[in-house]
Amino acid sequence: MEINSRLRPLMSASMGGIIAVSFCTAFIDTASAEDQTFEAICLPEKKKCTFRVSPERFDFGNNQIILVRRVTSWGKAGKGTRPDLGMAALSAAITPVMPLAVFGLFKSKHEYIFDIDYVDNQGVQQKKTIKFLNKKPQDRFSDYLGTITGLAENSATGKPIQLYKYNKAATESNLYGPELVKYSIYQYSASCDVNASYSCLAGIQPSWPIFINVPEF
Repeated sequence: MEINSRLRPLMSASMGGIIAVSFCTAFIDTASAEDQTFEAICLPEKKKCTFRVSPERFDFGNNQIILVRRVTSWGKAGKGTRPDLGMAALSAAITPVMPLAVFGLFKSKHEYIFDIDYVDNQGVQQKKTIKFLNKKPQDRFSDYLGTITGLAENSATGKPIQLYKYNKAATESNLYGPELVKYSIYQYSASCDVNASYSCLAGIQPSWPIFINVPEF
């Protein structure tokens, strides 16, 4: 009984912690699905740009829109993503005589360049490049990219290309199918006797094509 009385508060605290973590996780997941706005530098123009991102699209304004389902890969580079070996060596030499907080001002390098590869309306592979000069927004953007695309950093998928090809084939099939049927009827009627053309055509049982559902690309 004494052991149970000691464990009971610990178990209550643990359950409370689990509930709190679960609540926070649910809150984060819900927030990550909402539209978000970012301020960065768009390359190669090297101009500041404000753009909105949702689970469906990237909207850079001026009709510059990238659909999330067309993204094939993404990755990031830049000075902020790799250590500066020269500064690291200097850190070892001067840390004993310089406070770490002061040295941190000289050590930080905030430059994060994102490359987003995607397929355009014509099925051609394109790239959008964005640069952040601050770590917090790039962390948020990096997490959000993984959430909405379902792709890990530097991973790739061929689904957008496959979707484009299937969309194109289905559209052409639906467009040319009825025309092929009409052409086959025309050929049949041409082989009939002119005086009996109506009775000849009456015996035709054309098989109309089945229209294919065209997926949204």
